Amino acid sequence: MKIFVLSMLRSTDRRDAVSKLMAEHDLAFEFIDGVDGKEGSHPLLKKFKPNKFLVRHGRPSKPGEGGCYASHYLAWEKCVELDEPIIVLEDDFILRDCIHDVLAQVESLMPRYPFIRLEDNGPRLQKTVFERDGFELVKFLKIPQRTTCYAVSPRAAKAFLKSSDEFVYPVDVFLRHQNLHRVPLFGLSPRPVAPVDPTDENSEIGNRHTGKAPAWSKLTKLLFKIKNLFLNILTNIYHEIRGY
Repeated sequence: MKIFVLSMLRSTDRRDAVSKLMAEHDLAFEFIDGVDGKEGSHPLLKKFKPNKFLVRHGRPSKPGEGGCYASHYLAWEKCVELDEPIIVLEDDFILRDCIHDVLAQVESLMPRYPFIRLEDNGPRLQKTVFERDGFELVKFLKIPQRTTCYAVSPRAAKAFLKSSDEFVYPVDVFLRHQNLHRVPLFGLSPRPVAPVDPTDENSEIGNRHTGKAPAWSKLTKLLFKIKNLFLNILTNIYHEIRGY
């Protein structure tokens, strides 16, 4: 499987670190030039809707969140263009020694399981799909945050693109809302990838919780949260019926 790393052209230190790390693990990869939301000129940023984001998420958006979403959008387009599953990484990760074994396992799973997370996550509501040869595949019933590393199939990528006419959530929250794209999300252990900074203090996006939101946005956030929770439950039932 081809590996693509999302990284902005100006992030030279991160690119150097990624290139060194991938060489140490004998992994071929390509950069996808990430979208700089702070610079604001990329055509995909027209899809980013800060007012709708505020209504749904209960806080002002950051320009970097639009850029992050657009960068993953480019990766999904690449997956569809190649018409084959790919690995997507953000440029702030560490690799574990199991990476090659996990990637070999992932390649065999992609025809059946369209999206597989490959990074650390805390305890989550999930069910085990199978355990074999030291690997465990789970289906997430409550999706973890972050998009540091995942495998995506053309089928899933097409669904994500189709459901992204507008960027109204952070990209990881969009993925968590399976009711929006109807793609079942899985995770594989052992997990070969972890973020360099789990606290996100050095994120390109910056501190997401600065800036004062109007009081009414807390209510609209709650309403959307209840709506998405209900629809996600229905989507999980739909996936169960379809054998996931």
